[in-house]
Amino acid sequence: MKGAIKLQNNKLSSAQRYATSVPLLRRIAPREETFSTLSTSSARRRTTVVAQSSLSPKKPEPPIELPPYSYQTLCPLRNVVYAATLHDGKTSLKKMVNSSVLGFDIEWKPNFVKGAPPNPVACVQLSNEDSVIVLQVSAMSKLPEELFTMLQNSSIVKVGVGISDDAKKLNKDWGISVRNMVDLSTLARSLDPYWAEEDRLKAEATNNPNLKAAPVGLARLAARYLTLQLVKGKKVTRSNWERPLTTAQINYAANDAAVAFDVYQRLELFQKGETTLPSADMRHK
Repeated sequence: MKGAIKLQNNKLSSAQRYATSVPLLRRIAPREETFSTLSTSSARRRTTVVAQSSLSPKKPEPPIELPPYSYQTLCPLRNVVYAATLHDGKTSLKKMVNSSVLGFDIEWKPNFVKGAPPNPVACVQLSNEDSVIVLQVSAMSKLPEELFTMLQNSSIVKVGVGISDDAKKLNKDWGISVRNMVDLSTLARSLDPYWAEEDRLKAEATNNPNLKAAPVGLARLAARYLTLQLVKGKKVTRSNWERPLTTAQINYAANDAAVAFDVYQRLELFQKGETTLPSADMRHK
């Protein structure tokens, strides 16, 4: 299967794009995705205001329902390329060689046999603000040289959650070294005291003061920093990534790489002091 949506994006700076798009999310309708097109339907974020008596204990507000995330939500002209041949892989990667930041993720076929070794990496996903490439490396006769060049280029920042483990698996399975990685969970914890407070409350609730802090997943990062819900269905997660990919698989894989890029852009604005952190009182479903 081959496919590429070629669209021209407006060349706003990353700071302009993310400083202006996120505050306007209440006006962005959720998207029902397909590989070739995205249709929109109107939806509103719903919040419930609970009246509080000045004499009664304050009750936590109910979680806010968020619109779903799509790789085109914050970058409407961002296209997705599914490459399952060496030629398509080389062609698509050449358009990303000048990227300064890439969202990075991998997928592999799950193994349901107890004690059996995990299957090798089947797909590598890369995203910038213009494109997402879903490379089905398991279907290629050999890997594109451009993939080695980009992932080993220390001038390109690769971002993701659990990215170090993904890089180790990719190196073990395919001999590709990934350089200059940023783990979004670690970065978010270093910038935002919200996560330490969540850990403290969880330790109190479980009566376990020695509870180890768990990594912050992409879905929680997207909810807090993009006010969007990253939907991750188990059916697609546990699907066969070595067969020709379905539209659902392509969208799932593209979203994981794109949301990593988008969250990093947002965290970078916090780090530079160009925007403020979300309220610690905001809770999401």
